[in-house]
Amino acid sequence: MVILRDLTLLTFILLPTMAWGGGILPATDLHQDGKEASRTGKPIVILVSAADCPYCEVLKDNVFIGMERDERIILRELTTDKPIHLVDFDGSATNHQTFTSKQRLFFTPTVLFLDGTGRPLAKALVGVTNVDFYLYYLEQRIDKSKQILDPGNSAEIVID
Repeated sequence: MVILRDLTLLTFILLPTMAWGGGILPATDLHQDGKEASRTGKPIVILVSAADCPYCEVLKDNVFIGMERDERIILRELTTDKPIHLVDFDGSATNHQTFTSKQRLFFTPTVLFLDGTGRPLAKALVGVTNVDFYLYYLEQRIDKSKQILDPGNSAEIVID
């Protein structure tokens, strides 16, 4: 009886996290994400990955872990090798493969920093040279993107 009660309690504790799964949400509707980004001033940060990319997994497990709850950004993932349905920034229907191909995103991992219309706010992070410094570069670009989106800032977008 005690074991059954403990299992029931454990189920209620773990079920929400198991159903949610955590991690980076796949991009499904960039049009809606764009509206939210424009309304809230949050940059859209997109990890472009592939199933056979070990460096993508390293980033997900070591750098992006927990960032799905970061209130400063809208975090999504696009996969270059899966035809997952996607609504583009302009509202048109596409899929991950077509979108990444059209955007010439062939190298994984790549991290994009975009505004609500899909325009780049900061230089993309392409590849992984040093995981120890990666979070620093990621944070630097998030801060730059937030600064550009700040309504009181009149800075132009300059991709360096």
